[in-house]
Amino acid sequence: MFLGIDLGSSSVKVMAVSKHERYKYKGVYPENTSPYEHDAQMVEQAVRGALEGLFANTPVKPEDIEAIGLDGHGPSIVFMDGEGTALTPIITWQDRRAMEESQMLRERIPGFAKDGTSYEAKLCWFHAHHPEIFRPGVEAFYPKDYILFRLCGVRMMDSSTASTIAFYDRAEKSWAPCAPFFPPEVMPQVFPSWEKVGETGTAFSRACGLPDGVPIVPGGIDAFCEAVGSGGVREGIVVDGSGTSTCLTLCMKQDGVHSEHVLPGLALETPMLSSTGASYRWLCGLFPQVDMNALQDEVDPSVPVNLIYLPYLSGERTPINDDRATGVFLGLRPNTGPKQLLQAVMQGVAFAIAQNLDLMSGRVEKVRAVGGANSSPLWLQIKANAAGLSYEQMEENDGAAFGSALLAAYGTGAYTMDDVEALLRVRRTAEPDDSHREEYCALRKVYEGLYPKLKDLYCDMYRLREALDQ
Repeated sequence: MFLGIDLGSSSVKVMAVSKHERYKYKGVYPENTSPYEHDAQMVEQAVRGALEGLFANTPVKPEDIEAIGLDGHGPSIVFMDGEGTALTPIITWQDRRAMEESQMLRERIPGFAKDGTSYEAKLCWFHAHHPEIFRPGVEAFYPKDYILFRLCGVRMMDSSTASTIAFYDRAEKSWAPCAPFFPPEVMPQVFPSWEKVGETGTAFSRACGLPDGVPIVPGGIDAFCEAVGSGGVREGIVVDGSGTSTCLTLCMKQDGVHSEHVLPGLALETPMLSSTGASYRWLCGLFPQVDMNALQDEVDPSVPVNLIYLPYLSGERTPINDDRATGVFLGLRPNTGPKQLLQAVMQGVAFAIAQNLDLMSGRVEKVRAVGGANSSPLWLQIKANAAGLSYEQMEENDGAAFGSALLAAYGTGAYTMDDVEALLRVRRTAEPDDSHREEYCALRKVYEGLYPKLKDLYCDMYRLREALDQ
């Protein structure tokens, strides 16, 4: 069996996979865990608890594990000293403290368009506010690579993740471009995402119940491994991975421009949306007395609701890259109730995704859906209607952990790509319903025209919010 370890925003998922069996277990973080900062030891404990639970509650035994692959949320960052001690909390992708640094980078790096959540901006924020961290022996890691170090003692970053960072020179395979902003020595050595980098044999791996000598494949960002576990391994296939946020990944041949895949010779175009599943949870919190799952049965997805929702609860990344943007409802009336708001939220997220799909540079043939926010047949149908594309819900909803396990099998030579693809199965397909296509298109046009009209007002509101918060 091959083990995938997925470090999520609110939990750790582990999955043991063979060609005929699949077992998984989840270790959750404490309820009061901040979405912006995670204690590194808390995450270690969640990994340990998830593995202990897997071995105690399923037929999987530690000696069954032939290799391990990892993935994790990002852009998130933690600094570790030369002795392996975490010097900072894990600052998650949801944290926006580095807005000023992102603006500085936009002004100084041609083509840089990322916001304050970016890894680059976080690095610059720490250098500006905590320069004492940048001393010899200290390096900056993604959370997944911090856990990889705990398991096998190797300090590294995978090549796929490195390719997403503006400071990495792919041709030279070096971090030299970051020198004007902070010492390049803080960046770890880079290894291929799909090759073995080490073996278990640390105090932490033994505490997790793992035997010594298990090969470890570094994997990559959760959305990239999710692409492996959802069929994003051939050109033209987009994976919609939706949980708290959404990452769309379009598989293409490696071109030196787009982010490198966790598989050799391939690249991924990766637009990201910040508050997709988070918008649904926010709405549920507004109406705690309403059973939203039951309410979904009353919604007719073929007929769009005449209500626009901008899902910018935490700003937005692609395509607007605006930290200051906020959520908006347009079209509220006296008879607007939970049912209409529910459909509007799902519809607004669907329009946001459809907009990004249309902006992709490569050919899109179909969309494959995974993640908790894609478990709703209603939402899948609304997305298919909004985009005019087939939406395939995959049999395995935990695509990231699944993909990490498959990457471990591929990276150690146990599986070929044909073996990997043979394990990827579709549960159900939502075909676009064209009966009200004209209305969907008209509403989407209003949706896409709303942000440009609000952009300057968002800046005014941000300045006002800063003044009121003082």
